[in-house]
Amino acid sequence: MNTKKLNLLFVILLTLILVGAGCGDSDQVGSPAGDDDDLVIGGDDAEDVEKDSGEVADVEEEDVVVDEFEGWKTYEQDGITLKYPENWRVTEDGLGLYRWYEGLEEDIQTTELGEFNYLVRGKLITLYPVIEDNIDNVTLEEFWEEEKVNDYIKERINIGGEPALTAECSGISYMECILILYGGKKINIVVDYVTDNDFAHADVRRILKTVEFE
Repeated sequence: MNTKKLNLLFVILLTLILVGAGCGDSDQVGSPAGDDDDLVIGGDDAEDVEKDSGEVADVEEEDVVVDEFEGWKTYEQDGITLKYPENWRVTEDGLGLYRWYEGLEEDIQTTELGEFNYLVRGKLITLYPVIEDNIDNVTLEEFWEEEKVNDYIKERINIGGEPALTAECSGISYMECILILYGGKKINIVVDYVTDNDFAHADVRRILKTVEFE
């Protein structure tokens, strides 16, 4: 065999060896068989994975509105409406409200003088709206003078969206008159307190916050 043929055979054998080695390496490089389905490479699925793993949904906290007058009952008289809590009652004549207390019924039965005699009223807080037509179209200050509640105006407040005056009234106990003009009416809410104390005022002021006019 001459030299040219030997060289040719050598080249062919070397080529076969190199090709065989390359194929063997390619089988070992890459992912294991059967794992292709577990990979996510681009596309919509990849976006979903990023969202699920990286994004946290913002949850807005809802404002909780607490109604301080929830469960209160409604009282109406001649175009004026107000609410009152569970421990208050409507008077027998339907013209006002009173703050109920434990033992009230026994006190009434003992005196036998009716629901609002002086002995029982000394333990109550009562609220009476007195409503009249404003025939003479008086102003709020003139209304105060007309009622002759006292020598001075105690406080200027707002009741049901309307300006109002408060002043001390004369009576057997501490009394307050709340004067309001609305819809051609003169409204005098007369409050008779057991005593002039902060608790009694706070109780009545909560009720006055619910006043509405028709």
